[in-house]
Amino acid sequence: MKYRETRYRRYAADNSLSIECLEMHTDVVRYNQEERIEADYRRIHDEIEQYGLAEMKVQTFFGMGKGVVILGMQLYLLFVWIGMLTAHRLDGAMLVYLFMLSDQLCGSLWGYAGMWGRISEAWEPIKLFLGISSATSRVCDSNSVEPMRIPQQVSLEFCDVEFNYRAEEPVLNRVNLHVDAGKKVGFVGRTGCGKSTLLKLVDRLYDPQAGAVYVGGEDVRRWPLKQLQRVCTCLSQNGGVFFSDAGLLDTLRFAKPDASFAEVVRAAKLACIHDEIMGMQDGYQAKAGEHGKNLSGGQRRRVALAQAVLSLDHPDKKIVLLDECTSNLDAETEAQVLNNIWPLLEGKTVIVVTHRLSAIDGLVDEVIEFAEGRVARRFAGRNLDLFAGNLYAEPVTRLAGSYTT
Repeated sequence: MKYRETRYRRYAADNSLSIECLEMHTDVVRYNQEERIEADYRRIHDEIEQYGLAEMKVQTFFGMGKGVVILGMQLYLLFVWIGMLTAHRLDGAMLVYLFMLSDQLCGSLWGYAGMWGRISEAWEPIKLFLGISSATSRVCDSNSVEPMRIPQQVSLEFCDVEFNYRAEEPVLNRVNLHVDAGKKVGFVGRTGCGKSTLLKLVDRLYDPQAGAVYVGGEDVRRWPLKQLQRVCTCLSQNGGVFFSDAGLLDTLRFAKPDASFAEVVRAAKLACIHDEIMGMQDGYQAKAGEHGKNLSGGQRRRVALAQAVLSLDHPDKKIVLLDECTSNLDAETEAQVLNNIWPLLEGKTVIVVTHRLSAIDGLVDEVIEFAEGRVARRFAGRNLDLFAGNLYAEPVTRLAGSYTT
């Protein structure tokens, strides 16, 4: 029924708005938008009420129709039986018996009709759930049964890669780029130029609309997804996994559930979060809270870094993708964290996306600047301040200047 389907969709919208408001209530208050959000909430509730009333009217009409049909059928049978009684083809006892039988039959029919209404009511949320559960990913797993042979070091290559989230707004435009195995490369450029999107194509969160991405010389679409995910570690600026009922020890172990306590402590120390955890009342048993709400932004970032550090212990980890993973840290802590984890990346192919050129000075072999979805410039990753005044003056001055003011 159209009204019922729409009502359940409004229920879903109501639930989504409630969750979003709870998660973002601080920003809603700071922007002084409580009244607007409340108005949106009331509007959705009014729509639910309107569709509910409309559905109730329809159900009342059909309910009356059911009653008329069943009552009419019972009266028709009664008149037939009375006619048979007057014709002496039926005695009084049989008439009473048939009337009681028809009454039970009509009661059963009424019950089945009501059951159909309840089934129809329950079917709408089931239909919404089935629509979600039956949705298929555009990223299809490889048909290859045999896993790929993983070399000691893995190269990356992007060949004529094109990608867009919306057809009218291309994000990557014929990107051609080769990263040698074991090299460490920094991606820089203005916001929206496609740096982070390029990383999402490596571990196949998305597939390019044109071109191909090669990992270890093989098209990523030929890699079994599970194996590709074992090869790649990606940590984004909003990365990290937090559960409301999990302590920090289990939270840190998420990427490596069998990690020993000593391994967890080592990872926490490398991420510069161990001392702060020990300063908490419950130490490693302290609850991080839903989405890490019991931690500060910098603490969440370092816990996520510690999770990534533990995942690096897997022998198949050959590619590390760091997407502004230290963006919430001050310059001193950022430098300390990067210096701590960099020895662990020896021999691995590393891509670092950053807006802080100074953070990767001397750590990467090469820096690549992106502009308008393409590779714009490439320059060595050491002594970046020496490039001022030459071909790379504009990107270096623009990116490095913010760290000297």
